[in-house]
Amino acid sequence: MLTWTVPRQGGLVAARALECWDRGLRFGVMQLPLDRLEFHHLSFQREVLPGLAARGIGVVAMKTSADGALLREGLCSIDGCLQWAWLLPVSVAWSGWTALSS
Repeated sequence: MLTWTVPRQGGLVAARALECWDRGLRFGVMQLPLDRLEFHHLSFQREVLPGLAARGIGVVAMKTSADGALLREGLCSIDGCLQWAWLLPVSVAWSGWTALSS
């Protein structure tokens, strides 16, 4: 089973991936950048998640802290970022880190 990773600028890539899935190229998981700010920008949450859920495709939520921006600006704790992600239809959520020492 394939895993499809979508870059932040990849709304078109994600839509194309779903078209490929509908044509028979099966993959079991898609990895998407999902954070609280994303809903108002390039919204994978609004435009891609429903299609993945409808097809039974697993979702790995990455960059749940908006690449650390939510933490740096004091807008949200890491716990809050992950709790928000778990409200979505995702299989796995992770926040990532900027260096191995963190």
